[in-house]
Amino acid sequence: MRKIFLPTDFSEIAHNAAHLAVQIAQKANAKVFLFHLLNIPLEWERLTVEQEKNYPEVKALIANTKLKLSTYAQSDIFKNVEVEWEVFINDTVENVVKHADEVCCDLIVMGTHGSKGFNELVLGSNTQKVVRYAKVPVLTVHKLHKPYKLRHIALFADFNKDDNYLGLFNHALEIANLFDATVHIVKVLTPSSDFLEFDAAELEAFIDNKVVRKDSVRIDYMRPVEDGIFEYLNTHKIDMVVMGTHGRTGISRLLMGSVAEVVVNHSPVPVMVSRVSR
Repeated sequence: MRKIFLPTDFSEIAHNAAHLAVQIAQKANAKVFLFHLLNIPLEWERLTVEQEKNYPEVKALIANTKLKLSTYAQSDIFKNVEVEWEVFINDTVENVVKHADEVCCDLIVMGTHGSKGFNELVLGSNTQKVVRYAKVPVLTVHKLHKPYKLRHIALFADFNKDDNYLGLFNHALEIANLFDATVHIVKVLTPSSDFLEFDAAELEAFIDNKVVRKDSVRIDYMRPVEDGIFEYLNTHKIDMVVMGTHGRTGISRLLMGSVAEVVVNHSPVPVMVSRVSR
């Protein structure tokens, strides 16, 4: 891991994400690319230098925001970590994700405020959009107990042959190795499952009681898969979740839903989501 992409809106939740990003960066000897997205009611990038002079209050806002971000980048939270920073103006989430590619980031770490009800279904959040569009894993953070100690990581997957669950496992194992944590590979079993164990053949060589555990959780009829995930988190003292998403957008996302997005919205611990192919 070479560089971590870290957006901030200077909120407490973004601050939580920064704490975790810095912990990972310190252990991986990685850089942090810190940025803030500033929205203003003007097409600022289209204005000439002379036209900008007509909006002194906007110029002051941009200058103050850059100073605030620069000061934050030099604060104690980023001690012993190399930080690059930038203010993006009137950018879209899609372009922000492209920036992560352009600066060669391996991981996006960001806070999530979550959402409920109608907003969760239709409007979504910037975090959800980043999860859907990002090519690299996205680690979302809401609450973060301090001091945060990462001892147990739970990887949830279907473990179907068509899914790239080995890629998910590699992401989980990379973080686990940094923190000397245990990885639980977990399948949520539904009533239609006719077996108690599941086949994760590609991972069998990694199974070790001290490093990797294979486990499952069974849910009753009509209960959603995310119920099984949250049940496992509560009963096994999990500190981080790793799971995949197929990156559905548009009407297919509204009709099919996304377990990963529900977990991101409501998980009591950080969640790493990575795109998987099918």
